[in-house]
Amino acid sequence: MPTEPTVPTEPTVPTEPTEPTCATEPTVPTEPTCPTEPTCPTVPTCPVEPVQPSVDHANATWLVTGNDTVQRVGVTGWAPAGSAVMVVLGGTSVQAVAGSNGRWQATFEGATLPADGLYRSAVTITTPTGAVHQLQGPRAMIDITPPDLDITEGTETAGHVFDAADRADGIELAGTAEPGAKVTITLDGVQGGVAMVWANAQGDWNVTFPAGLFPQGEYEQPITVTATDALGNTTVTHDTVVIDTDACALNIDSVTADNVANSAENTGGLELTGTADAGAAIRLVVKLPDGTSVTAATTADAHGNWSATLPAGALPDGEYPAVLVAESDDGHGNIIRQTHDFRVDTVVTRNDIDAATITGDGVVNAVEVAGGFILTGTAEAGAQSVRVHFEGVRRDAVVQPDGTWSVAFAAGEIAGGEFTSAAAVTVTDAAGNRHTTSALVTVDTIGPEAAGITSVLQGGHGVLAIGTDAADVSLSLIGADGAVSPLDTTGHANPVAGHMHFFEAPLPDGSLLVVGRADDAGNRSDTLVLMGDDGQLTLDLARVDLDGFQIAEIDLNFAPEANLIITEAQLRELSAGTDALVVHGDAQDSVTAVGATHTGERVEIDGHGYHVYTLGDAGASLIVGEDVTVHTSLV
Repeated sequence: MPTEPTVPTEPTVPTEPTEPTCATEPTVPTEPTCPTEPTCPTVPTCPVEPVQPSVDHANATWLVTGNDTVQRVGVTGWAPAGSAVMVVLGGTSVQAVAGSNGRWQATFEGATLPADGLYRSAVTITTPTGAVHQLQGPRAMIDITPPDLDITEGTETAGHVFDAADRADGIELAGTAEPGAKVTITLDGVQGGVAMVWANAQGDWNVTFPAGLFPQGEYEQPITVTATDALGNTTVTHDTVVIDTDACALNIDSVTADNVANSAENTGGLELTGTADAGAAIRLVVKLPDGTSVTAATTADAHGNWSATLPAGALPDGEYPAVLVAESDDGHGNIIRQTHDFRVDTVVTRNDIDAATITGDGVVNAVEVAGGFILTGTAEAGAQSVRVHFEGVRRDAVVQPDGTWSVAFAAGEIAGGEFTSAAAVTVTDAAGNRHTTSALVTVDTIGPEAAGITSVLQGGHGVLAIGTDAADVSLSLIGADGAVSPLDTTGHANPVAGHMHFFEAPLPDGSLLVVGRADDAGNRSDTLVLMGDDGQLTLDLARVDLDGFQIAEIDLNFAPEANLIITEAQLRELSAGTDALVVHGDAQDSVTAVGATHTGERVEIDGHGYHVYTLGDAGASLIVGEDVTVHTSLV
């Protein structure tokens, strides 16, 4: 042996990645990627100088697929004898030790082979002296998973039979596979019966064979379908194309008039009909999506007509496609088969009522009853009709294509009061199924008791405060121009004068004030108060804008010689649907209501007497304090 170490450039040392001693080409993925024997011979030509840590073919990429005989990645290199080597690939580590000749090898296979993906190996070499070397190793492209493959149309498994008309248009097969995979369809034993397509980005593929490849007759043609992904992994499946072009006398009529079996038709027993050879025995199978089926049998009559009725409710409730398969034996052992697609729709999938949010707050109040309101909901998309029944009113809703609906109740159509009543809604869907549901609707048109005016505090420059019998009131001032503005007040309870509300500034003589109360439903009971202490005052309703208020009472007690002129239209507008108005006053006050009729009825309010008048043909009620002078004409 030479005394001086030779430089490892001898051809016996794999210094070049093109040497066959180490698989550098990604085109040979089925063999171990590195030799398992040291490539450095033990003859004196092997270098004896310390070997520098290195990794073979660090820039190479090994390819491992499911078609390889052995799925394995090998990483090799050199290091001083006895060096500890750790190789990490795809989160998996394998350890090795450099041999006496400096050669080391780490192999990833079985449990240590990473999952599919592209990885770069990382090598850590720790020499006997403790020196640590971090090196990059070769890459590995791993794909050992075969591609997905399924046949969904055109084969026996898919439930398809090609008759003469189908065959004339070509034999179309379709399915799904891994996106981008090459799909090869082979008609077993048929010359020229091979087609190749590629699955699109959604994984769908289809191919149409010319009719000439499929002779007429009644037979089954075996096919083989292979999917190959980009790295050569393959999946193979087998199926059969069923051809039946023989003239036959077996036909299936449409299942129901619209080819959709609804709830009523299913509950009554679905009748299946068709034609065949006279006297032919017919076997019927309804195939359902869950793999179950419903069967029946019948015999064609002398005219070739046949019918069979499925048991009542034989088809499960729901919405789904179904296939009716009819088979007949022609008496010579030949089986004739026909299929017919139809749908089952026995349910209304949605019927909701927006009762909780009717009119916005879930309660129909007096103003809404008087002005009309809208009830809404949602039915199954495409519903034929929605019928609403509420408080004796039955009405068809306006239905949108998405199933949302609305129905309007006209002004005063629903009686007032304080109650909860069920609104019933019946939906008829596109298939004719009907479903009724109900929801409680709350109506509350009873307003709170109007606030009584207990006192008015006059000062030298006008009205300083007003007293009421309730604390929860709002105060609004009607300006000289008829505009309404809310008033800020300071409250103070007085056992004699009531709840006092002090104004920030005195109100001028002749001011018109609205004292309002409202309940949770939004019903109002407002009192219109005329205030003054000097001279005769006339309340001109024509100049007053009281939209938004519901005037239940007018109080003239706090203005000397007050005069109110009112018409039927003004009374109805003020009362906002109640058509009743109470007028308080004393002997100095007067009311002019042209056309009013005294009913002769006298009522008491808080211990005081009042006369009842009707105003107008519709009988609006005007209730006036008995001390007030009432003029029913202008003469």
